[in-house]
Amino acid sequence: MRKSLLFSLFVFICVATYGQQNLWQQMDESWLSADRFPNGSKPKAYKVFQLKSSIMTEELKRAPSEKSVSASNSSFILSVPNAEGVIERYRVVNAPVMHPDLAAKYPGIHSYAGKGIDRPNSTIRFSMGMGKFEGMILSTDRPTIYIDQSDEKNNCTWLFQEMKSLIIKMSLNVLLMRKHNAAFKRNARSTKCNRW
Repeated sequence: MRKSLLFSLFVFICVATYGQQNLWQQMDESWLSADRFPNGSKPKAYKVFQLKSSIMTEELKRAPSEKSVSASNSSFILSVPNAEGVIERYRVVNAPVMHPDLAAKYPGIHSYAGKGIDRPNSTIRFSMGMGKFEGMILSTDRPTIYIDQSDEKNNCTWLFQEMKSLIIKMSLNVLLMRKHNAAFKRNARSTKCNRW
């Protein structure tokens, strides 16, 4: 009796893990909209996945609250791909970050925290709401992995590690905008002076 119970539990865990891995399907870049990376903000390396978001939303309803159990001790296990496309498992808890009034205004958005099983030195923070899965995976032995719902039309999510190139391009755009605005203000002042 005890062996059959343990075997049944093992089969259930295997099926649940396999089912979650099937929530993520790796896609090629052609699935992304052509305008996904405006102003040259395309990262050097990334992976594209299609997420079965409605099933993910239902799965996440089973995550315990961080008030009742820590992520390290959570029995709720979620599979998420890393930047190389390899599925990693995390123990996850519901970890709200919004003020209660804001959470009441947007009841479909929830935040979660997780601790790595396959990579114990990794943690994940993410939100799920309105069909979007967005977050980041932090580790001591690899760069941060950013997860972004990039293409709502095709329900594609992309993961990338190199934020540096995006930050440099965004900073350059901000710098150019500031320079342009300063020049515009100088010209506006000098025009104003000439009118007097």
